[in-house]
Amino acid sequence: MKNLIIAAAAATALTGCVPDEPVQQQPQGVSFATKAGFDTSRIIGRETVSIQTSIPQKRGIATWEKALPGSTCTAESNEIIVANFTTPAQVVLPVVRGRPSAMRITCQNGAVSGGIQRQPILIESNASANSALEQDNIVAGIIVGAVRAGQERREARANDAWRYIEGAAGLSLK
Repeated sequence: MKNLIIAAAAATALTGCVPDEPVQQQPQGVSFATKAGFDTSRIIGRETVSIQTSIPQKRGIATWEKALPGSTCTAESNEIIVANFTTPAQVVLPVVRGRPSAMRITCQNGAVSGGIQRQPILIESNASANSALEQDNIVAGIIVGAVRAGQERREARANDAWRYIEGAAGLSLK
């Protein structure tokens, strides 16, 4: 009898742990395709980013964003495209050498839609840091160092590592 009472108490306690909201949709995994003319040798790695959509809510003076799964989205730059994925999504994007163009993400869910544009993020610069103070003449060293740094920076720019989006992107649809 004692075991039956403990089991009934445990079952009652556990029913309070069940969430009122439905289980969140598992993120869909999708990858990119390169556009014609893009030099795929620039791809040096891949990263997965989370893309989610939400819709603004308001009650009185309080405002917040409510998750809006099931939105149809496209992510696109001049170099790549990730077409027709559904949020929430885990999107695989390339890490590239040389600065890519901005990433545009557009989504629609019924009558609401929205979009964002993200500039690429520099991960690693291969430009060497020259110290002008290594020269005997400080003024000449500053001038020579500035000229040399500018030349090296232009040469290294093509080898810098860039990512399109860091971590996650959220879109508020209206």
